[in-house]
Amino acid sequence: MTDSATASRHAFVALLGALALVLASCGGNAPTAPATVPAATPTLEATASASGAPGTPEAPPRTATPTGPRVIETVVPSAVTTEQLARVEAAVVRIRGASLSRPVTRQFVTTAGMRALIDEELEDTQAIESVRLEGLLLEALGMVAPRTELLEAYRDLLGEQVLGLYSPERKALYVLANAEPGPIELATYAHEYHHALQDQRFDLEALSDAVQSNRDASMALSTLIEGDAVLTQTQYISQELGPAGALALLGAASAAPRPTAPTVLLDLLQFPYLQGLPFVQALAANGRGVSGIDAAFARPPDSTEQVLHPEKFRASERPTPVAFAPALPSGWRLAGKPEGDVLGEYLLRRWLRDSGLQATSAQTAAAGWGGDRFVVAEDPNGVRGLVARIVWDTPADADEFAAVLIPGPPSDGLRLASAGRRWVGLVRLDARTLLLVVGADRPAAEALGRAAASG
Repeated sequence: MTDSATASRHAFVALLGALALVLASCGGNAPTAPATVPAATPTLEATASASGAPGTPEAPPRTATPTGPRVIETVVPSAVTTEQLARVEAAVVRIRGASLSRPVTRQFVTTAGMRALIDEELEDTQAIESVRLEGLLLEALGMVAPRTELLEAYRDLLGEQVLGLYSPERKALYVLANAEPGPIELATYAHEYHHALQDQRFDLEALSDAVQSNRDASMALSTLIEGDAVLTQTQYISQELGPAGALALLGAASAAPRPTAPTVLLDLLQFPYLQGLPFVQALAANGRGVSGIDAAFARPPDSTEQVLHPEKFRASERPTPVAFAPALPSGWRLAGKPEGDVLGEYLLRRWLRDSGLQATSAQTAAAGWGGDRFVVAEDPNGVRGLVARIVWDTPADADEFAAVLIPGPPSDGLRLASAGRRWVGLVRLDARTLLLVVGADRPAAEALGRAAASG
């Protein structure tokens, strides 16, 4: 992962989405969790730890390095560890065909030191605000319970699972050094070291800053960054660790504790890893190789639609800009950003699944997304709802989305139906444009829909 948390919520995607990284690298499925509930920019890297097994060597002597208000406990790596990681770096340079133009600081930290680093990221004011806004959105959609503390959910997810992270802000690579590295540590280091290469070549912080006001574009950028690193990681596993190393990785991943966080939250966090690999593979196809991936950093995908449909990225099919300032019912007020934000195709697809649709039906209904803008609002009692204006590629795409939510012939008036744990309302504004409202109950959805449609 990379640590652009100071500029975007992507850092959290990188930290937690890496729960899926080992399985994605080995061609398996993501871990599952009990059902209950952002993405964010690139990059802090994590993965399930295999440490603590019998025979684990004692950690080297500890020192302490002050970093801001916290003390980061570091260790002196063994000569064997240093040599192993140097070999990983050489392999990554060979695989990617690029090398560092300047040295990267490498710090070996204790478990407590890694937690302190993560806590610093979680306490960043911009990151906190980004997580707060994502929580408002997921609550309004009914994807998390009211007043769910996403920040605490992130803390719980991290647990003991972060093995390393690269920080674009500090230009430093942090490695958990509580044991001699095994396959999972080496594979993780390959992923992290690749982020250092990316940062020096493409400036990850600048890329993140450019999309921080658009959550869907931020998620798409994160997918490019993480997918590129996962591809290098998979090649490292294949070329350097071989079948035995891949089996060891799968064993470590399957033995790791299953996350207890809401499934929807895990899905959003894992998306950049699991979808990133096929996306960058599509960029590299037809003889383009790594040059096809590098070209994408000069013009990153600006929607999850482009990630889910790489042919749309290659065709430069960009989202339709949508301006939206809906009227609200009396007593309601905006709860998130006044200017709103973008849902995007992936979140719409995932929300439809959460509302009861089969995965295939949700995928079909969300396809054809052209652009959107939403706002979150709350009633006088603090109960939250959502109002969105969604533009579709064709009238047929708009009809398809409307039909899965509210079956029946299209209508220009407000139509209401229950969907999962929420009530939804739809108004057709023109042939390709729908007004979508989501409320906690029928009266809320009706009030939101009538106010927004009248405005």
